[in-house]
Amino acid sequence: MKIPNPSSFWHGNGWRVFVGAWLLGFAVGSWGCEPVWPPPPAVPVQVQGFDLDLQGAPVPSGMQVTDLYAERGILLENARTVDAGEYEDLVAESSPNVLGTAGGSPRLGTITVRFVRPSDGVTPGRTTKVGAFFLDVDDASEMTRLEAYDEADRLLGSVGVPVGEDGSRQYVEIEAEGIAYARCVLGEEGDGAALDDLSFASVPLDVFILEAYPAYDAERRLIEAYLRSLAAHGKEGDVYYAADATSGRYLSIRIQHTPEAFAQALQTPGAVVGFTGHSNFGLGALFSDLPDHSHIEWVSTLGDFMNVSSDLVGMAWPYLVQDQAYPNLGVQEDEIAQYPENYCTPIGVQRFPNDRGVGICETFGEVQGEGMDRYHYLVTGLVGEGVRLIVHGGAADLPSPLRYAVLYYRSCNSGAYYSESFQHGVLFYTTFDSLIGAQDVFVQGILLGWDRETLKRELNRRQNNNDYFDFTQDVPAERCDPGCT
Repeated sequence: MKIPNPSSFWHGNGWRVFVGAWLLGFAVGSWGCEPVWPPPPAVPVQVQGFDLDLQGAPVPSGMQVTDLYAERGILLENARTVDAGEYEDLVAESSPNVLGTAGGSPRLGTITVRFVRPSDGVTPGRTTKVGAFFLDVDDASEMTRLEAYDEADRLLGSVGVPVGEDGSRQYVEIEAEGIAYARCVLGEEGDGAALDDLSFASVPLDVFILEAYPAYDAERRLIEAYLRSLAAHGKEGDVYYAADATSGRYLSIRIQHTPEAFAQALQTPGAVVGFTGHSNFGLGALFSDLPDHSHIEWVSTLGDFMNVSSDLVGMAWPYLVQDQAYPNLGVQEDEIAQYPENYCTPIGVQRFPNDRGVGICETFGEVQGEGMDRYHYLVTGLVGEGVRLIVHGGAADLPSPLRYAVLYYRSCNSGAYYSESFQHGVLFYTTFDSLIGAQDVFVQGILLGWDRETLKRELNRRQNNNDYFDFTQDVPAERCDPGCT
C-alpha cells in the first residue's frame, strides 16, 4: 500500500492529519463531561524528506544532522544527508536529500534515532511507534532492518525490510511501549540502502501549571479558553492534552495547587513548569484556594511558606499582615538579619534596591523602628512600598536536584526574588509587579515551539514585565560590580 505524504485538510467539523501510515481524527467541540479528543498515547509526527531543517533552509548534501530535529523530539546519530540524484537506483519521488551514514560508505552501516524531550532537545524521552522509508533494498544480503530498544538497551522489536526491486521505496514500522531509540540498519553488505521520511509518535512533553494563592483557577480559565481554540485538544481526568501538527509537539498539561505538586514538577526530567501566585517578597510560595486579601490565619511563621527562597529576604511585614493578608504572621528576633550585605542576583540586578544608598557589596546599618514597623531600608514604586526588613528566608523546601527544562515564575518581581533558587534550565521571570495572567501565552509558546525571544515578546504583549535567563548557556552574574571582592 502506498503511504500518503503528510498533508492536513479540513473535513466537515474535524481536522485530520495524515502522518506516515496513521490517520488521526480530531473533533472540534466544546468542553463538557466527555473529552473532545480521547487522547492517544502519543501523536504521530513525520519528519519529511530530510531536505529541510526546522527553519526551512536547505540542508547541503554531506551535512551531518545530529541534532537537526531536536525540537521535534529526535536526535540523529551517525547520519548525514546524501544527494539522491547521485544514485540511479534511488526513486525519483524521494526528496533531493535523503539520509546515509556518516561513514565512508553512506549506504552501509547504521543510523540511530534517539528520542528526547522537545522542551530542551537533550533530556531522554520515550515513544511508542517509529517507522521509516528505506530506499533501494534489492538484495537479501544487505540485512536492511529497523530495530527498537528501551533505555536499558533491551531489544523491543526488529523488522526486516522486504527485498524489493531495484529502486524500491518501502515502509516499515515498530510499535512498542518505552522506545528510547531506534537503529536503522541501511546495510551490512552489498550496495546498501538510504533512509527517507521518518515517522514517529511524539514524545509527550510534560507541562505543569501551579496556581498558588491567590491565583486558584485564574490561569486555568485562560488556558482552557486557549485550548478550546485548537483543533487538537482534549481532557482526560485532570490532564489536558494538546497537539500541533506544524511544530510536532504534543503536550500533557496538569494544573495543580499544592506545594508537593510544585516540588514534583521541578524534579520531572525535561518538564515545562509555570507558577503563578504571590511572590511574598521572596519568602516563598503559599498555596490556598481562598480569594485575594482573604485572612489566611494559619500562616504564623516564615516557615509556613514553601521556602524556595534565598537566604536573605527583604519583606514588607506590615503589608503582608494587613493587605495580603496573613494577620498572624510573626518574625522571631533571630530571624532578623544583622548588618546584611546588598549583592547582585544571578540575573544581574540588585537584590535590595534601596533609599539608603547602600550599593553592591555594602552593608546595611542597624534595624530602625519598632515592632512590625522595623526596617533596614525603604522602597517606592512597587507593591507594598514602604519599609523593608531583611530576614533570613531559605530554601528548605526546594527539591534537589532540579530536573525541569523551563520555568516561568509569574509573581511580582520574581527575577530579583527567586533567580538564586532557580539557577537551572531556562528561567522566565518578571521584572516588577505582575498583575495579569499569562500562563495561557506560556502554554501556547511551548506548544507552537516559539524560541525564547518570541515567547518573551508575546508574554510582554500581555504585560510588559517579562524577561528570561538561560542558565544552560549564560554565566550567572555573581556581582553586578566587577570591583566587588
